[in-house]
Amino acid sequence: MTLALIAGQGGLPPFLTKAMLARGEVPTICEVEQFPSDVKGDLPRIGFRLETLGTFLQILKETGVTRICMAGSMQRPPIDPALIDAATMPFVPRVQTALAKGDDGTLRVFIEIFEEAGFVVVGAAELVPDILPRPGVTIGTLPDDLAKDISAAEAALTEMGAADQGQAVVVKNGQVLSREDQRGTDAMLDDLALDYDRPWIADDPFELAADMLDSVADWLSGPAAEAKSADGTAEGGLLYKAPKPGQELRVDMPLIGLNTAMRAAELGLRGIVIEAEGVMLLNPEGVRQVLEGQGMFLWVRPPELRHEGLSHRGRGVWRQAGRGADGGAEIVDRGRVLWRWRAHDAGRRPEFTLPDGRVERHGARRSPAQILPPQTPHSQNGRGGVDGRAGCDHFH
Repeated sequence: MTLALIAGQGGLPPFLTKAMLARGEVPTICEVEQFPSDVKGDLPRIGFRLETLGTFLQILKETGVTRICMAGSMQRPPIDPALIDAATMPFVPRVQTALAKGDDGTLRVFIEIFEEAGFVVVGAAELVPDILPRPGVTIGTLPDDLAKDISAAEAALTEMGAADQGQAVVVKNGQVLSREDQRGTDAMLDDLALDYDRPWIADDPFELAADMLDSVADWLSGPAAEAKSADGTAEGGLLYKAPKPGQELRVDMPLIGLNTAMRAAELGLRGIVIEAEGVMLLNPEGVRQVLEGQGMFLWVRPPELRHEGLSHRGRGVWRQAGRGADGGAEIVDRGRVLWRWRAHDAGRRPEFTLPDGRVERHGARRSPAQILPPQTPHSQNGRGGVDGRAGCDHFH
């Protein structure tokens, strides 16, 4: 089944392209003429404009395309009515309506058009599942005073989601310092930063990997790593990124990469929190080097913690347990396992217990959870410890 990659800008399209080529799949690269992508190489390519959307869909069918993936940052191109062709005229009212909406609303309309034309729309994380990091504190140590910041970030993202505006915020001491707009997360962080020259590093982990890591090493030892926000207000703050409530993740899943990590470090932020199964991670090794080098943390936060039963019920403990096929995580409160998942539970529907003992079931996720019978921290491995593994971090 041939896949058309509608490639926007940024590092995600090159990453997907090279991951597919590595396993023998050759995608057809489709680009909006006004905004070419960063995908390089001799590959099948189709350029198009929104004014010729109908003709573009016909060409995809004629070339044997059955699946479509939209990836990368996409701007809204200006529309020239004189260029609208006959095949596109039936779509004009819907496209006009779509472009007047927020990002999620716009993309949903295009998904409907693609699916009605007989194409299957797939997400980037479906093509390369490893782009979704596992839940847990994957870098650094999680502070135990994040309650106000997490609560403020969640409230802000709920408001932003209702308006279909942005997926990230910077918070400090329970106050929202900045909200992402249509320009993206890196632009939001730049607004808080001092004005200096930053070495640009591609978010494509396949491109000049050695040079990329050398650039990170140079950055860590240079003045940029010591730069802080213009007035110091962001220093010690937190970058929080998660999908909007109900967001269409096949075509608009949030993402962070090396440049985001560097900007966060330059601001003096103490860490980054992203939602598991809802935010992709590019260049994990480069991100690790930057955050570890600056004493920062990365928490891939389970989406269930946004539920009122867990995120607003007092202090609990998040434990990372093992890696690989035996890996997993759990949430323990006063000796009771509230939530647990293991890597080998893939395919199950996630559940968790509430304080009154009720078990709630949620829709299927890629890394699901399974509730086990309540246990005490000292009875889980017969050795007086919690699975014999290190790592206890608090959340509120």
